[in-house]
Amino acid sequence: MWKIAFICVSLLSCTLGKEEEERAVCFPGFQEINGICYYFSAQGEEISWHGARDTCINYGGDLAAMGISCTDDVAFMQEMVLRGITKTWIGASDLAVPGTFRWVDGRNVDHYYQSWFPEQPQNTLYNCIFMEKTVLNERMYMHSGLCSNPHSYICAVSLTTNKKNNHT
Repeated sequence: MWKIAFICVSLLSCTLGKEEEERAVCFPGFQEINGICYYFSAQGEEISWHGARDTCINYGGDLAAMGISCTDDVAFMQEMVLRGITKTWIGASDLAVPGTFRWVDGRNVDHYYQSWFPEQPQNTLYNCIFMEKTVLNERMYMHSGLCSNPHSYICAVSLTTNKKNNHT
């Protein structure tokens, strides 16, 4: 059994289900999880946080952010563990306001999702957030790191955006 690291602010903030959307298909190489098309970069595809974000934006999405739906977060984390991803960029940094980590959609990281590894986040040199799976307990933790370090990454594109980009 995997231990999935996530915290919901309250039960009211958890989306337990979504209305059926008109069926759209994710881009090749993307996987749908609860109405979002995720791209999990492959081994050997490690790039900087900025490079990863640019790649995701080119797909019509952004780096994956957590805390929007607890159901989505659990599926997202399980998928990372299943794929054996150890370090991967996610959509959070303190680049806009030093010392204040925010998701790419502007939400404060600490308010929505708190699974920092002990003694994290680190000093002001480490502005971008990656998730890392610990070997000991198979949990995912957030770490702050140098934005220029190469890691895997996860893009998230809504089915609606994906559908428009596919012209279907």
